[in-house]
Amino acid sequence: MKPILSFLLFNLFSISLIAQSDVLFDEIRLTETIAEFGLTGKGAIVAIFDRGIDYRHSDFINEDGTTRILAIYDLSDNSGAQAANNPYGKGTIYDEAQINAALTSGNKLATRDASGHGTVTAGVAAGNGRASDGSIIGVAPEAKIVVVKITSEGAPAHDDQPAETGFYASESLIDGINFVKNIGTEKGLPVAMIANFGSSGGPMDGTSALSLSLDDEFTENDPGVAFICGSSDDGGLDNHAQLDVSSNSTYDLIIKKNEAPVRVDLWYDSQDQISFSIKTPTSSVELASVTNTSDAFNANSEGITAYHRGSDVDFYNAQNNKNELLVDFNGAAADITISIETSAITNGRIDASLNPSYIFINAPSIFKTYVKEGYTVWDLAAAKNNICPNSYIISNEWKATNGGTYSYPGHENGIGSLWTGSGIGPTYDGRIGIDISVPGNINFGAYGPDSYFGSLDFNIVQDGEHPYGVIAAVSGANPVMAGVVALMLEADPTLSAPEIKRILQKTARADSFTGEVPNVSWGYGKLDVYAAINEIYNPTSVSISEIDNSIKLQPNPVINELNLILPGNYSGETDIQIYNTTGELVLVQTEQQNQSSFSINVNPLPPGIYFLKARQQDNYFSSKFIKI
Repeated sequence: MKPILSFLLFNLFSISLIAQSDVLFDEIRLTETIAEFGLTGKGAIVAIFDRGIDYRHSDFINEDGTTRILAIYDLSDNSGAQAANNPYGKGTIYDEAQINAALTSGNKLATRDASGHGTVTAGVAAGNGRASDGSIIGVAPEAKIVVVKITSEGAPAHDDQPAETGFYASESLIDGINFVKNIGTEKGLPVAMIANFGSSGGPMDGTSALSLSLDDEFTENDPGVAFICGSSDDGGLDNHAQLDVSSNSTYDLIIKKNEAPVRVDLWYDSQDQISFSIKTPTSSVELASVTNTSDAFNANSEGITAYHRGSDVDFYNAQNNKNELLVDFNGAAADITISIETSAITNGRIDASLNPSYIFINAPSIFKTYVKEGYTVWDLAAAKNNICPNSYIISNEWKATNGGTYSYPGHENGIGSLWTGSGIGPTYDGRIGIDISVPGNINFGAYGPDSYFGSLDFNIVQDGEHPYGVIAAVSGANPVMAGVVALMLEADPTLSAPEIKRILQKTARADSFTGEVPNVSWGYGKLDVYAAINEIYNPTSVSISEIDNSIKLQPNPVINELNLILPGNYSGETDIQIYNTTGELVLVQTEQQNQSSFSINVNPLPPGIYFLKARQQDNYFSSKFIKI
């Protein structure tokens, strides 16, 4: 069954969407989705984990002048750590009332988005397009917004704006997730969370402490919440090396380093006995073999800071029984050699990443030996319950307000192709890594006028007090995916993150660019919003084992007894759950019989729309019904 639409609301947004965003929206079939289903994100929250937000931009303000932002949690500023509204003892929280007061008075809050990245991310995901008369609009323009400022590369001083020091509060990610979850629970709304940052390094196999914690927050049993984190911008270069080593041998891993600092992060099985000798033109260090899981060796010399860690004391607290070699290099451009000296080898597999090394850098640092393509899905994105998009190209250039026409690096293969810089799989443990490919090059969204992005005239496509500008790369794809997930949760607020992943994978489309899918570059194909939403309203089954027949609910609408008919014949129990439109579990029924049809007494439920989920063995089914 499709939702009952407000005719006025539908026309308001259908008219404005066609104006500018038709390239993106037509590509992902969002225009069709709006026309048929009327989804706008109303009834969902988009939570932005990024560099902050300019809350003053009209894209985040309602027509009546009130904010669309429910809260901002700024982890760069501990001045509010002990405030009454802050149970975490860190950062500063600004609630909806404080944001509205600031908008009314004109007195600025202390929080800011110095770079501009968080603001444009929020704009692409959920901007309402007010300052553009609807010509530049987000995917979920009526969603509520929550912001967690969790990172920044820093920003230079410009105009009258002070510089910002970079930071990354990775240790506070789970606190931020719980902060957002609590708001969702308080408001009775499902939440699509987006972490729009990340680069290669770490175990990148889903076993780091942060990845495992993320997986624990977004399980099959956590309805109405999902997490989206893109692959990385580290694709297209020789920044991953892989070796298969044997006993009593030496292997030279050679790095061509540019002038900038660079980090090597190398992982190998804890049963393998390996020592390292590291040489630059001006210095050298040696690190002995790790013999105990708690061994921790350090070595320093001019331009070299090296750490060799056993599997119990690696820097990511990974649960993968691997040792880690982490080396930071500073100094002049040079060829650097890491000599890998083996003794007793049981496994023999070594993976190493190089960072930074991406296509934005002229003459980037690269590996010269043992290069292995792929393996650039960054560590948090490699979490199993994360929804991981990468980016493909829908436009090659843009015209800025300064009159110039500009393009973006990595577009050599043209419209429809994968952006060259997209991080691709597999993960270090051999999973595909990419769930789906999303148009990220090039998109447009709200810019903070005081941000560093806002000071670069070649980025601006509409100027004024509330400007708009360019976003691209996986950073451009990620907020599109977040907005779409918000629409999916608007359609069914009981969906879990794994269910959303399966729907996206199942409904993705292939073409001549993707080739046969799934694959490590494109995942399961290109995003098809219409197919995904249609699957929610008219499921063929969201099933691990891909059953083709549909679930049946009869009668529908129903007064007293609802008959559930599931496809297939299975043994064992059947778990049935019914949720209301706020995501509250209102009925649970477990059947022990080996059968596929069941009677459910829904008479006690008040009239309304409900979502039924059923599980038989490893098969999951969902559908909607109306109680009258």
